[in-house]
Amino acid sequence: MRYILFLYCIVCISLITVTGCNELGPQFSGLPESKPDKALILVYRPFSNIEPLMPNEVLIDKNKIGCLENQSYTTYEIDPGRYTIFIGLGGKNGLCGIMNDKMRGTPNKSFEAEGGKIYFFRYIRYNSENPFTDFYHKLEPVSNEIGLSEVKSLRVCICK
Repeated sequence: MRYILFLYCIVCISLITVTGCNELGPQFSGLPESKPDKALILVYRPFSNIEPLMPNEVLIDKNKIGCLENQSYTTYEIDPGRYTIFIGLGGKNGLCGIMNDKMRGTPNKSFEAEGGKIYFFRYIRYNSENPFTDFYHKLEPVSNEIGLSEVKSLRVCICK
């Protein structure tokens, strides 16, 4: 019986890993040249041991603009204006929709983007008192100095 349970766990973990993950590209090597008529958005997810295999979708005004894995980042250029950025649970394995009901917190931020500026947003997850039933997540703007120092060791996330 233990062998069957062990085998079942291995198969489930393998399926989550294969079907839910995006690709990770090269490590961060610096910011592109800023354009005076565009704003650059950089969203990143530092290391988290909370659901490290669950991917995330990055949306601006309900349009998917990128994805995030554990220890990754994504960038996007936008026109100046007012936007809402949102982090959703994504992936193809179906488990992510179930986990949305267990997440608590504020994974969205509204902001005003100005041309020629760079905006960093950090996405983090953490446990509540019961790590098997509740997770908290939040999206927070950080200064360019903090964002640059934290993103240096991360790799770009390439959506599947």
